[in-house]
Amino acid sequence: MILPQCRDSGKICENFKISKFSENGLIYLERTSKPFSDNYLEGSINLIGWNGDYIVANVTKNYRGDKDGWYVVKIHSGEIKGPMSKTDIDSSLNYPDIKIRNAQDYFK
Repeated sequence: MILPQCRDSGKICENFKISKFSENGLIYLERTSKPFSDNYLEGSINLIGWNGDYIVANVTKNYRGDKDGWYVVKIHSGEIKGPMSKTDIDSSLNYPDIKIRNAQDYFK
């Protein structure tokens, strides 16, 4: 379920937003409660989708020692799972209604 009322601002829900940085054009997931950028998943968001409970994102990690891949954030607790494979995401019963889109699409 995409929340169209949040698309223009990048806000996903009360707790999280996506922000595009003009310096590098990359998109990051951030907590709305922080007055500064906190890059919650420690990497840039390539693909993203969400529903009322979860944010699913394909992430390129900032640090090359960390694993790129699919990460899941529980919206209400902030718990992060990953990296996961796309097959794991597709087969999970928790994420069937999440439409995955290119993160850049939210800033057109």
